[in-house]
Amino acid sequence: MILACLPLIIARDMVELVRGGRMCGIVLDAKLVTEEELEKMAEAWEGWWPKEDSSLAMMQGEGEQQVFLCAVY
Repeated sequence: MILACLPLIIARDMVELVRGGRMCGIVLDAKLVTEEELEKMAEAWEGWWPKEDSSLAMMQGEGEQQVFLCAVY
């Protein structure tokens, strides 16, 4: 049952991060994205989870220069 809920949990958490979490402030302050681009990203996460064939891949580095890559299909 938990695996069936996993896409919803991930998408919900990503939407929260994009719309107001720490990541939101960091990328806006650094002028890496606009508020409109973040809203589009949040909407994409909301549209991703209900799809029957949705999949997700993540890679994360460790150390001083952490890299976070995420592919959503």
